[in-house]
Amino acid sequence: MVQKTGSFIKYHKKSFLTILLGLIMLIGFSYAWLQVTLKGEKEITLTTAGSLSLVLDDSMPGGITIEHAIPLMDEEGRKIEGYTFTLENKGTIDSDFTIYLDDLPIKEGQERLKDDYVKYYITRDGRDKGIGLLSSAGENPNRVLDSGEISPGEKYTYILRIWIDYDAPNEAMGKVFKGQLRVE
Repeated sequence: MVQKTGSFIKYHKKSFLTILLGLIMLIGFSYAWLQVTLKGEKEITLTTAGSLSLVLDDSMPGGITIEHAIPLMDEEGRKIEGYTFTLENKGTIDSDFTIYLDDLPIKEGQERLKDDYVKYYITRDGRDKGIGLLSSAGENPNRVLDSGEISPGEKYTYILRIWIDYDAPNEAMGKVFKGQLRVE
């Protein structure tokens, strides 16, 4: 019996090593696909590759919401109080990033505003990064607000303003938008 067990292990040694290597690779790839989704007031740090650390400081509780709002012209929308957040690289290497705006669930009985009726305006450190209909930023969950590269020690401060487009039809009235930020 001992000889059979020993020869079995010896015979299948390569198979065991292949399975072990596969498990290690699976764990490594799973870690690499880590995503951070932010809800509410919190600070989350995403660390990968040992020296990279991105911090999205998100301090607006309850997400980004349009409710009981009236349509605004772009000039008025660009002046409303915005949603402020920061992105900081606390790591030691340059990092590529993409900031998304994803839908959050709305309350039962509410209707969601179509992206074609929602305008957005985003600035980074006081400079325009984009203005337009939310539908021009992509479809949920892939609405890209900004992307680029951030150097070690660098910190970006963003202001995001959203409103109902002035040209939206009457059917947009009484509907709700609710979203959250996500960074990858």
